[in-house]
Amino acid sequence: MSTYLDPFRGLGLGFDAMFDALEAFDSLTPHRTNYPPYNLIRDGENYTLEVALAGFKKDDIQVELKENKLTVENIRKDATENEDYIHRGIASRHFMRQWLLHDDVVVKSASLEDGILSIKMEKIIPEEKKPKIIKITS
Repeated sequence: MSTYLDPFRGLGLGFDAMFDALEAFDSLTPHRTNYPPYNLIRDGENYTLEVALAGFKKDDIQVELKENKLTVENIRKDATENEDYIHRGIASRHFMRQWLLHDDVVVKSASLEDGILSIKMEKIIPEEKKPKIIKITS
């Protein structure tokens, strides 16, 4: 299968996983949408994903990490189908958003407060990837 990254695949060795991950971005959200809106915040090696979820309770939301793919999805059934709305401006439709995490990023916690789902993450660099001084011998 030919992709837009094919011209770059031959420029380095051992980058196959990186190219595969970049191509996986295309499949993260099959129907691209801006709902629900979110923020990505970086503070050094720490990251916070904030997802605006007004009107949702923590039992309505599922946060799943599987094979480096972070998924936030509502699992609430719409109980308001039988209600007679004059105006319905607060969205409660089904959604699923996904983000691809690097191998070194670890999800630490998730909390829902004041309509904002906050997922705290940290980049933890393994010892074998940290810089090291190579002793020069004669």
